[in-house]
Amino acid sequence: MVGLRSLRDLVPPYYLIPDIICEMHHFEAPKPHPTLRELKQVQEAEQAFRFGLQCAVEPDVKTSILFELALLLDDASAERTQLLEEAQGVEQ
Repeated sequence: MVGLRSLRDLVPPYYLIPDIICEMHHFEAPKPHPTLRELKQVQEAEQAFRFGLQCAVEPDVKTSILFELALLLDDASAERTQLLEEAQGVEQ
């Protein structure tokens, strides 16, 4: 039976560690999942944003949700204008 002489037997030699770290940087980052808007599921996206507005506590989160919801609505929509104005008025 062969025993471990030291902790160095468990890890690669120290001179190899930078090479290993460099190799790790060559991996591709995972691609983000497509959003509901990108999947053309506008109604589902609108529902999700409206639900998020009910839950949003932090001002920056609320502002983002208001803005994203406004982008889903028609340009001439009165609600769109209202949402954008509300987003501008949210206290940071």
